[in-house]
Amino acid sequence: MESIIPVLLVVGGLIYKIYQNYQEEMEKARKRQQNLPKKTAPKTVVTAPRTTTAKRREANVPVPPTPKPVYDRQLGRPKPTKIVRKPVEMPEKMVLEQEVPVEVTRLRAQKAKQKSAKKMELVNVTAALPQQQQAHFDLRQAVIHAAILERPYAD
Repeated sequence: MESIIPVLLVVGGLIYKIYQNYQEEMEKARKRQQNLPKKTAPKTVVTAPRTTTAKRREANVPVPPTPKPVYDRQLGRPKPTKIVRKPVEMPEKMVLEQEVPVEVTRLRAQKAKQKSAKKMELVNVTAALPQQQQAHFDLRQAVIHAAILERPYAD
């Protein structure tokens, strides 16, 4: 216990010195930042690429009017506008007429035969199971076996 106190004092002194050095370095950094002239970023002008609306203006095509939002008092905000979608005409399904090879038709017929052969036949349960014999139960032997398995004394 006597040797722990000096060790703790040394460790505490080291930590304090490290903290003081950190504070001094931070002060030096602040002074350096104050002495540097502030650089302003050059202003850059970004031009947006031509959009479809700009192309419409150039072509003198009238822009479709934007609908005024309708305010919904219950929701407390404007109602969302509905998007009108035009139905797209889809071509009818293309039917490809192909000849079915002979091997395929033969294999299909074999599978159909196998499925019909695998179908279960209904059989009467009583006729299918053998008759159960009456089990002989001996009460005396049961008591003896129970006494052997469940001994009344503890080891």
